[in-house]
Amino acid sequence: MKNSPIAVTLRAWALMILSLGAVGAWANDYPLAPNPNPVGNTISIATGDVGYHDTGTFTNFGQIEVQNGGTLRNLAEFDIIADEDSGSPGTPAIDILAGGLMETVPGTQMNFDTLSRFYVLGTVVNEGNISTGWTADTGVGSQFTNFGSYQGKRATTFRGDVDNFGFLGNTATSTQAGYLQQIATRFTNHAGATLLNHGEFVNFTQLDNSGSILNDTFLSGGVGRGIFRSGGVLNNLAGGDVSNRHRWFNPGQINNEGLFTNEADSLGLANESTGQINNLAGGTFINRQTINNAGQITNAGSFQLAAFSSGGIAGGGSYLQTGGETIVDAILQAASIDFEAGFLRGNGSLDGPVHIFQPAILSPGQSAGHLDFVGNLMLDGTLEIELESSALFDSIAVDGMLDLGSQSVLDISLLGGFVPDGAVSFDLVTATAINGSFGTINLPTEIANQYRLVQIPGSGGGPTILRLTAVPEPGATGLAMLFGMAGVLSFRRRREGR
Repeated sequence: MKNSPIAVTLRAWALMILSLGAVGAWANDYPLAPNPNPVGNTISIATGDVGYHDTGTFTNFGQIEVQNGGTLRNLAEFDIIADEDSGSPGTPAIDILAGGLMETVPGTQMNFDTLSRFYVLGTVVNEGNISTGWTADTGVGSQFTNFGSYQGKRATTFRGDVDNFGFLGNTATSTQAGYLQQIATRFTNHAGATLLNHGEFVNFTQLDNSGSILNDTFLSGGVGRGIFRSGGVLNNLAGGDVSNRHRWFNPGQINNEGLFTNEADSLGLANESTGQINNLAGGTFINRQTINNAGQITNAGSFQLAAFSSGGIAGGGSYLQTGGETIVDAILQAASIDFEAGFLRGNGSLDGPVHIFQPAILSPGQSAGHLDFVGNLMLDGTLEIELESSALFDSIAVDGMLDLGSQSVLDISLLGGFVPDGAVSFDLVTATAINGSFGTINLPTEIANQYRLVQIPGSGGGPTILRLTAVPEPGATGLAMLFGMAGVLSFRRRREGR
């Protein structure tokens, strides 16, 4: 666990107070009694420190109420269980009222695993283990700080401030799954901490993560659980790690500066019509399963669609890149796909109208490779083409109209010492139709005086081709000369500027 200033301060404060009892007693130490606490009885802690630190178990069938100015400390094992043999079990409970304080130390255990209530309006500092199997509710104005382990197995609601430096789990059993509502005024999962969801986690407000969030599947009652609903704001900060291995629904906002992975073994991520996924500068979003996008996805970091059968983006939302890179090794489908800056790479397919602005760069593959465009492509940016051998070179295919703007650039480079001998041609672009021409063509010095770009019109229903060849081919349109002249002029400008 990393020692952030907040963690050090809270831990030091908690240990300073708890250490006073390590020698046997606090200044006002009262034993927790009676043990067991019977059905219908309420132990009220109004002032001083009341604690349990025997070697056995304190059993509560009634209610423990910590009032303003009171403190409940646990140095042993604390079981809150229902008296199922009494005929009228009541509701065993611990209530930490406003101004009240509950503290545990490492190695201690507080169990609320049967019919019981854990209600907090005051402060809880946990360095041990708390397990709730029924209802846990922290009210507005409360403070819940966890250095140890908290496991909610049924119903947990956070309404106050939450700081997690340890393990906080919304877990499940074979018969029931946890349900956690996050409506806290501030919920922070700190660096080194783990937030695990095996049930259903609903984020209504804001969750800031610098640690680890894992949404994983768990078979409960014959149904696979592990559902994360982010209706509020999830800020995955630099150093944070979020992993989805089951179902994720986003009607809210995800801001990613860390690592967010939609795993291949998940059932995908649904970005709903009101949803926003913002992969910020420095953030890495790795998608190995389907993202059903009806909202907005914006990228300024690294957005990677991995080469899995279903590792793409589908739906009628939008995709906008303002910087960074998008690597498409699967399918990127959207109603609008715009690249204002940064790189577009990969060997996959883009389905929808694509606009590549200047200074964005279209660079097929991740070395030499190929990208498909299903729909129209408007290119005002740069097309980077790498020639590695006569059989291995970059190319694109456009199943629609290719519009070349006046600012468009074709930038060709040679890899690995390869220099074509003039006997080979390279089909760099195929399209249903081509409108316009490259504003600038940059050719490598080694081939600038020998090769030209020519346009071969489609015939018999075939595509129009932009071909890099050593000689103008018969049947090439007058545009071939235009491409050729542009290449020569560009090359001359580059040489004269050196």
